[in-house]
Amino acid sequence: MLKKLLLILGICLLILGGTLFYIYKTNSFGVQDYYHTINYTFWDSQDSITYDDFFYRIPPQKRDNINYYHGFILLGKYDLKDIYIKAFFDRQQAAIKDTSSFDFASALKKQRLAFDLTEVYARKFNREIDKIRFNPHTRSEHYTRIGDSLYNEYRKLLFKTQNNNQSKNISQELKSLRVHVDKELAKYSSDNTSYTRIINKKNNTMQIVEYYEGSKNKIHKTIHRKSKYDSIVYKHKNGKISLTGKATFNNKKYGIWKFQDQQGNKEKVAEYKIIQGKQYTNQLWYLLPSGDTLNQGTNMKYKIAPRKVKLGDSIRFFFQSDVAEHPNESDFVIVIPKDYTQKNFNTDFSNIKEKFYKPGKDIKKIYSLKYTNKHPKEKTKIDTADHYKTVLFYLTPKRIGKDTIRGYFDEIYSVTKGLPNLWWKYTDKELEAMKIHKDSAKYTETRTIYFDIPIEVYE
Repeated sequence: MLKKLLLILGICLLILGGTLFYIYKTNSFGVQDYYHTINYTFWDSQDSITYDDFFYRIPPQKRDNINYYHGFILLGKYDLKDIYIKAFFDRQQAAIKDTSSFDFASALKKQRLAFDLTEVYARKFNREIDKIRFNPHTRSEHYTRIGDSLYNEYRKLLFKTQNNNQSKNISQELKSLRVHVDKELAKYSSDNTSYTRIINKKNNTMQIVEYYEGSKNKIHKTIHRKSKYDSIVYKHKNGKISLTGKATFNNKKYGIWKFQDQQGNKEKVAEYKIIQGKQYTNQLWYLLPSGDTLNQGTNMKYKIAPRKVKLGDSIRFFFQSDVAEHPNESDFVIVIPKDYTQKNFNTDFSNIKEKFYKPGKDIKKIYSLKYTNKHPKEKTKIDTADHYKTVLFYLTPKRIGKDTIRGYFDEIYSVTKGLPNLWWKYTDKELEAMKIHKDSAKYTETRTIYFDIPIEVYE
């Protein structure tokens, strides 16, 4: 038996001497029996409202000619994933006079325009629901917010359908609104199905398929829902894969994403991270069709060894800029916690700006080989031209078990003329000699690449 979810949005239209009254209802969700909708006529492109659809008759002495009620209702089963919006005309709330006393045909045209407008916003509502319906974090209040956001826009247009003024301007405005509503009905046509859903009952996985507008056989996006993330495949209109990767349930990309052109050639690879709650492009590699990398994008090379180490032994960390934003002009710095066992960075680096992360106190800056001779033997084995972009250091873990070393690799470039990239390493006298006053504005650009290095320490 068809069930309904409690009405979230209703618009009560009462035409009293040309005055419009409306009621905007937002209620909590609950399941009720279908008989509550028995007096509703749901929108249909072919069927029109007739005189008999108005349950009540207005006495001749009353000033009103016609009263009617349109609204949106949430229908479906008990699962929020299954609900959808329908536009309705409530016959039990509708009242009308004897049609000989007024222009019934003109009044019905306006009613039809209002009903069609309600259907447009029902479809818009459904389109917004489609974007979040399969997100496991979606709650009923999210649907309420969608209704709230669409309501004011809908109400402004609805008022125009109820203007009883017969002036040329109003008549032209209604004609323009009729054209707009027809275009919107076509734009949000049911033929433009945006998704379908496939559930594999064997392993309880879900597959969500979205199609290109106006097509039911050209797949635009396929989401394979896993227990902790979405695995996503985008396709070009010709059916070739355009993009693949992982995303969170609220559609934030993370990890490695691969891009291909319409011929199936590799274009680029991007690494995304969730940094301070936002999607962040961490590294970017542009590719030739052969798969070879181009000297474009921003990325680094690194080697950490060994990753499994005995307590008391050291781990070697090697970082080198591969493609920089300002090659041969920038300087590079690694930033890590001074003691990751005491104060490590959060998984999304959301504590990076906290007061305790001050240079020299809780974080450690490690400069490139251009500025240090701490490892002279290893330094001599690295091309001198690469010293400025290479950071090398050793770390001795302090506790047994699995850990993650988090930090970031900064490319720093001065945009102030004559200012060194790492100007804070210089004394005031040294800066004055470069004609940089100690109180003058100092501007630098920083491109950050974040890293998470898992390690394991045993006895």
